Amino acid sequence: MIIRHDFPDIVWLKKQIDRRFAPPIKPGSSQAVGWPTVLLNVKSRADFRGGVKGPFSLFYNVNGQSRVSVASKSVALRPGFFFLTNASQTYDLEIPASAETFNIHFGEQFLEEILESCRFPQALDQNWRTKTRPYYVYNRLYPQNPQLHQLILGIRAQERTGFIDPLWLEEQLYAILCNILTLSQQDFTSMEQLPVMKTSSREEIFRRLSLAVDLIYAQFDQPLSLEELAQCALFSKFHFLRLFKVAFGQSPHQFITQVRLQKAKEWLQHTDWPIHLIAHSIGLENTSSFSRLFYQKTGIYPTPFRDMVRK
Repeated sequence: MIIRHDFPDIVWLKKQIDRRFAPPIKPGSSQAVGWPTVLLNVKSRADFRGGVKGPFSLFYNVNGQSRVSVASKSVALRPGFFFLTNASQTYDLEIPASAETFNIHFGEQFLEEILESCRFPQALDQNWRTKTRPYYVYNRLYPQNPQLHQLILGIRAQERTGFIDPLWLEEQLYAILCNILTLSQQDFTSMEQLPVMKTSSREEIFRRLSLAVDLIYAQFDQPLSLEELAQCALFSKFHFLRLFKVAFGQSPHQFITQVRLQKAKEWLQHTDWPIHLIAHSIGLENTSSFSRLFYQKTGIYPTPFRDMVRK
């Protein structure tokens, strides 16, 4: 298990990938080959990591923004969200300005041992373990949840002390991976709700709907029209609306509102930003619009909410 605070030289990294990180041959040795587990908590200025064939990976920004591209898809990654890539997928990571990343590349053996140890429901076994795809998730943005956020904060805090117990760290990474697998299983559940017969058709529809979800997560603070979201997913406007509601259990407008309110709650709890700045940061025009919406959805106004969660 490796923790780094800088990105490894890209030429060296690709050579290691090509030789599957095989150690020097020693008589009688039987060391495993393949990606090790690597944590990259890097404060970086503009950088580009192109054409990396990685393991199962989580991309997360503590501060700043980056862009991850994989399988002809490119997403803007901002704090509060994470992106997943599958084993053996080739990705590009672009950091246009200074940012702090917290990326986890799960070692091949580590991931396989966890998958083998978990007794998944039958549906998940079928989705994750096929002859052609031993395990996979959809390449899309996911909102961070409190459990995942606390796990990452805990690792960062412990690492700053200068010592991490390997046993403790392995347990934290196990918890992170289980959290991810639970979230990704929800994608398969949503996909199964789609009103088509063929699995391949449902997968394609869900993949296209996920493009619109990525756009929402990347631009929730900007006006987004139904037409724009439908075009992003390559559907007609009302066909998109119907499929989105079936897959996610709510309309695009309800989905965007939920994302905005969740970000507002996080900022109310963890920052001292004034209410008008939070309103602007989630795409609302003024404080009164934000306060009214917040009260409608939560039954409490923003300032009392902040006082309550900080007690």
